[in-house]
Amino acid sequence: MQHTAGPTHNQGHTLDLVVSKGLDLTPKCILVVGISDHFCIFFNVALLTEYVPGLKLAKRQIICAETSDRIITRYTNSIRRSRSQSCLNLFPLSLVDNLISNFKNSVTQIMDDIAPIKTKIISGKTKAPWMNLERVRALKRTCCKSERKWRKTKLQVDYSIYKDLLSKYNIEMKISRQHYFCQIITENINNS
Repeated sequence: MQHTAGPTHNQGHTLDLVVSKGLDLTPKCILVVGISDHFCIFFNVALLTEYVPGLKLAKRQIICAETSDRIITRYTNSIRRSRSQSCLNLFPLSLVDNLISNFKNSVTQIMDDIAPIKTKIISGKTKAPWMNLERVRALKRTCCKSERKWRKTKLQVDYSIYKDLLSKYNIEMKISRQHYFCQIITENINNS
């Protein structure tokens, strides 16, 4: 579909066209810009895009007991330094906002130095529907937990426990997958 309705050239000819197929275009205006002998065509495009899961960024700070002790120590040292630099005991109300801002900035700087924000890229792949069942996820969690224990201890007992749990997990996944597809088939049995 051709959307240009007026002249697009300085000699009165329609030389520039806006052609679309399957798009909702609304011609806005045709303006003389003066850069070229062709006019500038403005239009609005209404796009309906389907959401495709992509990559996500997860940001986190790891704070443990040791980290929190380091933060407290560093902050108390920072306060001692600032008190030695200024001997003001009472602050006028106009400085309260500045004090809060300084407090926030100093705590943020200390946190970023001791426990920096780590960014992790998470793929936006959607999991298979049968893997989202609670019993499958619970088995996977216990399986991963036993694998971590086995890799940490390197004991044969932990390895056999891990193998048994992995076997149970694979069987449960197979059953859940079969049940999922059987349910789809029975729901659509009368479709032709």
